[in-house]
Amino acid sequence: MTEAFLSNLDNLLSEFYSTSSDNARKAQIEQDLKNLKNADNCWECCIKLLQQSQSQYSQWWALSTLEDFVARKWRTISENDGNNLREFLYQGALRQNQIQFITIKYIKVFVNIGLRQWKTNPTFFEQIMQLVTSSNVANTQSSTSPSYIGVSMLLVLSEEQTRARVDMPSDLYLSSKQKLNEHIPLILSTLTNLLEKLRLEEGSSTVMCSCVLQCLSHLLSWISLTEILNPGLINTIFAFARQGIKGDSELGTHAMACINEIVGRNLVPVQMEEFILQLFQQTLQLLTTVTEGNVDSIEAGYHKKLIEFLNLFTSGHLRRVESNPSFPVLEFLALLFKFTDSQTDPDMFSGTVDVCSSWVDFLLSVQGSLSPDGTVPRYGDALTTLARMILSKVRYQTNNSMLEEVDDTLDSSELKEIVHTEWDLFLGKLTQLLSKIIELHPVHISSIIISLCNEHCEGFYQLQSNIVLSDKGVTVQNIDSEVLSKHLRDIATILHLTQLTLPSLVGDHFTTHQDTAQGILYHCMKCIQASSRLRGKCPDVSWGVYRGHSQILESSVCVLSTFTQWFLQFGNANNNSQLYTNMITSVLDTVLPSFEQQEEGRVQQCIVDLLYKVVVVCRPQFLLSVPSVQALFGGCIAGRYAAYSRSAVATLHKALTLTIVLPWQQVQDQEWATRDQHFEQFINGMFGRLLQITASDVDSSSALEHHTPALTFYLSSLADIVSCSAHRETKSKQIVCRAILPVVRHLVVLLPHFEKNSRIFEHVLSFTTVLCDALRVQLGAQFLLELVGLCLSNFTKSKGSNSEVARTTVEKFIELLTNVVREPSPIFKGFTPDIINISLKDIREYVEKSESLSCSFYVLLHSLLDFNWSYFYPRNAADRENCLNQESFLAILQVFGASLMKSDFNVIKQNVIALTDLNDKHELFIKQTFVAHLKGNFIAVILNLLFSGSMPIIDEELEDTLYELANSHKEPNRGAFYLDALSKYLASVLPPNVLPTVLSKVEMPSNAASFKINLKCVVNEVKFYVNCGV
Repeated sequence: MTEAFLSNLDNLLSEFYSTSSDNARKAQIEQDLKNLKNADNCWECCIKLLQQSQSQYSQWWALSTLEDFVARKWRTISENDGNNLREFLYQGALRQNQIQFITIKYIKVFVNIGLRQWKTNPTFFEQIMQLVTSSNVANTQSSTSPSYIGVSMLLVLSEEQTRARVDMPSDLYLSSKQKLNEHIPLILSTLTNLLEKLRLEEGSSTVMCSCVLQCLSHLLSWISLTEILNPGLINTIFAFARQGIKGDSELGTHAMACINEIVGRNLVPVQMEEFILQLFQQTLQLLTTVTEGNVDSIEAGYHKKLIEFLNLFTSGHLRRVESNPSFPVLEFLALLFKFTDSQTDPDMFSGTVDVCSSWVDFLLSVQGSLSPDGTVPRYGDALTTLARMILSKVRYQTNNSMLEEVDDTLDSSELKEIVHTEWDLFLGKLTQLLSKIIELHPVHISSIIISLCNEHCEGFYQLQSNIVLSDKGVTVQNIDSEVLSKHLRDIATILHLTQLTLPSLVGDHFTTHQDTAQGILYHCMKCIQASSRLRGKCPDVSWGVYRGHSQILESSVCVLSTFTQWFLQFGNANNNSQLYTNMITSVLDTVLPSFEQQEEGRVQQCIVDLLYKVVVVCRPQFLLSVPSVQALFGGCIAGRYAAYSRSAVATLHKALTLTIVLPWQQVQDQEWATRDQHFEQFINGMFGRLLQITASDVDSSSALEHHTPALTFYLSSLADIVSCSAHRETKSKQIVCRAILPVVRHLVVLLPHFEKNSRIFEHVLSFTTVLCDALRVQLGAQFLLELVGLCLSNFTKSKGSNSEVARTTVEKFIELLTNVVREPSPIFKGFTPDIINISLKDIREYVEKSESLSCSFYVLLHSLLDFNWSYFYPRNAADRENCLNQESFLAILQVFGASLMKSDFNVIKQNVIALTDLNDKHELFIKQTFVAHLKGNFIAVILNLLFSGSMPIIDEELEDTLYELANSHKEPNRGAFYLDALSKYLASVLPPNVLPTVLSKVEMPSNAASFKINLKCVVNEVKFYVNCGV
């Protein structure tokens, strides 16, 4: 290889990486380089190029080519040449004044060669350790020092040994891993000593310390726990961790990464308790140092690692030391709360809240063992401190700077929908934590919240004097609008949290705290009335003030909704007296009128949620006489809510339906006949205009399009009404069924015309699905049979459209068919042939065009087999192996098999689990039809998935299914199909000279665990040989 050749190669690589070279020229150069790379002696060319060229492009290409050569062709090089190559790379890594990424590449190739030689040549590891210990601390100041290079080699060694390897035979890989494990104590001891020397040396290199800590972090992520039990190592790492607080954030972050790798091990043996105590004594010191300084000055990366550590400790290890008298748990909690309280960044605060929540979760898990009455006297003060801190953090009054960073804006397009802002998520997390605290310490924490509620509501009433309404509009006086909006937000927040106090006001606490509960209800009612003043006044007042009033209204209604359980107990305590009637009536008449006057979908939703809960929980007899409830019935009949939030309107329909059809609480005469009439009047009023639409009105596409908005609303409303009766009493279902039957019959008449409009047909399918689920007994199988038959016919006629609406229509149709095939009634079984035909032809065409339908489609196919097994294998047949309708049976399973050759891992995972389920329930894998026609193919497809390594995330499911397939025959034929399919597969990818070696490792173990181990071994062997190009 002449100097001229190397010079030309050097120039060629510079040209390849040059921005002035066009794509055609680069493609030509790339092909030339590829040919050179594939030459058997390319490694010699690379060495000479590295010796001669100073170009980083040439050096990188040469080292990358060497890396590829070692991975694929190492077996072709002689032992002597291999040793020389490794020594060359070793010296190259030590070269001074070299770009860092080139040095790392030298190290990586050197390590990969060493791993292959380690079994027979221990000098590889000795060279590394000599480098680590070769330099004095004073000489480790740069990334080119021998010690730095040695530690970098240890880091790469750890990384390479723990990654998935397809470039080494499994026996060689296991041998090198065993060698590394044998030397772990020496490595840890050496690194600990080096780190301690660096720590004690003033002005020691941050670069060197960071490298050692990174190496330790990676080692600690996988080595045995017993190797970590080294007090000196822990003390040294924590010493560096504290440097992150003192300004050296890089070292602190790397040190915290080491600590988190240790603490992240949840399964700690009992004998390690002393070690854990020592570990968390260091934790106390660290927290003390943090809380003594300014938390805001901590660098973000270190800050996150610190919070991660606290979370790992609290969630995984606190229970191990909590009861140990040597561990000052209260001191730890005090420091934790102080650290949490000092956070000013919302994200960091959220992380510390997770830590506190982990501690509370621990208390909840041991609540019964802490004291007989479920309280936690030891932690009462700590829980109170935490609760007070939360109540402080959620208010602008006490946490203005942080809350200003939490977004709570809604644009006009979001008002009518239920949209969650950053503020909602922030408040939701704190509400959840506070609810857990109340569960542990109910009465005391509730009293704090109720006291704040009283204080803030009184403040709200006083603030109303600053808002003046006149004919000219709304003006805010004597207070800045922004300040006012923050006050209003705080009031809404405290009202929202007041919902959590209910457990301390009901049950055994009801009598004692009845006045308190009535005080809360009084405030809610008064706040609703006051906040309603600005209804519709948004243009006249600042958005913040308007939104604040809206949030107060929402929070007040939510409190009332939560208190329906208290209403029920109040009614029972007062024998459902007039006092109870007046209370419920007053609440509803105060709240429900706001439904029509509110623009925000979320407020509308909480209003109808209140009505729904009163109906379902309290079940009062007098609701139909409440004026505000009558007004809502009238609004529905008049069709005034068609443009409202769909979710809110659906809840309203269900609430009004249940108002009539649910049994009343503690009433002897349920007046079913009267209620039957009321409900019929309601349905006739709501759907009277639908009954007036005739077939001729929807006979043309244009006419049908004109009626589409009304028809879709009617169908959605019917689905709402029917769905709420699904799990109710028979009498309730009968009332619903009698009232809607004329409407449904009318729809059946119109149904043949709906296939022209996929939006309407989609709603028909949804309604039919709900109808089959809720009222199949009341309507009768024959009627549903007719309805489902029409849906099948319509779907076939409408076939061909592939619009987005059509996709959702197909989705609804699949859902309907899945419910039908799962029906146990024999009359529905008559649909099975048609459903199979439509599924395998028409629906499958849609699925191939729209992959988002795949999962639901295969659920349908699975249900066709699972719930209709007797269609293929009759239970009473004399020959249990004789498959009826074999063509359909095989066609369904072939579609399953074809899905395993696609690229959607969700579908593949779902379907291999479905196949295993069919085998568990029906012994699919031993049926003669399956064995004769499909078993070998399924095994081959799954083997191909495993050996290709294309979907490692579902390897476990594939292995489980493959084992069931392989193990489904009894001796002496057990595993015969598997072994035959595996042999054929191996013969297709391996040459004859290698095949016997791999086949000798193939076994058919008798248990799943051994089977999987053997399979992985064979897969790794094949990947190695394929990678080597053998």
